[in-house]
Amino acid sequence: MSENQSPRHVVSITTGCHSTYLLLRMVEEEIPIDAVLFADTGMEFPEAYEHLWRLDQWLYQERGIHITCLKHPHSFEYMLLEAPIHSQYQRAKRKRLGIPLVGNGWPRSRKRWCCTEMIDHVIDQEICRMEQESSVIHYIPLTTNETHLIRPRQHHSEIRYPFMEWNDAGDSARLVCWVNGFSLYNNIAYSSHCTCWCCPFRMRTEQAFFRESHPVLWKRLLEMEKRVSARLGKSWIGRFREEFTLAELEKHFAEMEKLEPEKSDEDVLEDTLDEFDSL
Repeated sequence: MSENQSPRHVVSITTGCHSTYLLLRMVEEEIPIDAVLFADTGMEFPEAYEHLWRLDQWLYQERGIHITCLKHPHSFEYMLLEAPIHSQYQRAKRKRLGIPLVGNGWPRSRKRWCCTEMIDHVIDQEICRMEQESSVIHYIPLTTNETHLIRPRQHHSEIRYPFMEWNDAGDSARLVCWVNGFSLYNNIAYSSHCTCWCCPFRMRTEQAFFRESHPVLWKRLLEMEKRVSARLGKSWIGRFREEFTLAELEKHFAEMEKLEPEKSDEDVLEDTLDEFDSL
């Protein structure tokens, strides 16, 4: 690596609105971008992959580069159910409680292995590879409200958090994305923070819209919950969330549907017009 070689400006993104907003603003402010990295868990919404394709086309038009998609060597479901547990503390704890020594179980706020292992670790590995060729400046789309998500990285490159430098909480991210033709985030079933359809951090209302808009994926998630429960039991990682299980939610939603009167064609039209007016 030449000492006089200019650093590569690398942006890591998700399909969340803050990532799209960051790219839009960096292009607008003419901040250099040499590479954009996306770590694919394989569990994104179908609309998210369509959005990523459109974002890639826009980025190529603006800067002449494509998004680099990376993947963990194992699938989400393997990590959820089959991955061996190496931590001696966790192994001892599981042995004491009679929990199998494989399977991470559902992510928890204190252990978001889906983010740390399948996204951050994969991104860091790629940046480590880039460091063999040149120095790197790594841009991360965390806002001023997300300082608690900052963690040590596995590479040695300079790290920048543009939103924090701009003192921007990202409150206008959805609007800016929509104005620029990226309407994914107007879908209430798609949270800007929970970009995977299997995410347990989605709120109940978001789960309700997810169930209604993606019935096939919802059914797949219910089956996934059964498999996790059969493998890990009623332990803290065997439940979809501490407050509720998906089976409980499904029962609640089904009961609510029985109580709702059937909508007339006029009601459906009025709801559609209301949704249009809210855009």
